[in-house]
Amino acid sequence: MYSMLFDDSSRREWQDPEIILAAAGLQPGMIFIDIGCGQGFFTIPAAKIVGDRGRVYALDINPDSTERLRNKLSGEGLHNVIINTGKAEDLVFCEECADIVFLVLYCTILKTL
Repeated sequence: MYSMLFDDSSRREWQDPEIILAAAGLQPGMIFIDIGCGQGFFTIPAAKIVGDRGRVYALDINPDSTERLRNKLSGEGLHNVIINTGKAEDLVFCEECADIVFLVLYCTILKTL
């Protein structure tokens, strides 16, 4: 349930990924790194924007999230995303290759009774 909060369709009402990525300057052919990619809320739109000439590196510590992302990418027919599961500080994607390194902190307070 917790991971579904990050991919909730109502999230687009207050955090539209296409608008945010455009404002960040993402364009076709760029290299985009999505740290904490989750199930692909920003990864999938980024992959569509950078297109076949670009590349998206997606990283998340949660293997369930990266597996869901793999399934979504397969369903979308996107082949320009490289997914890794692990800690960001333990992984080097490439040396001086990224146009944008992206990290979104998404905090939710869950009230328990």
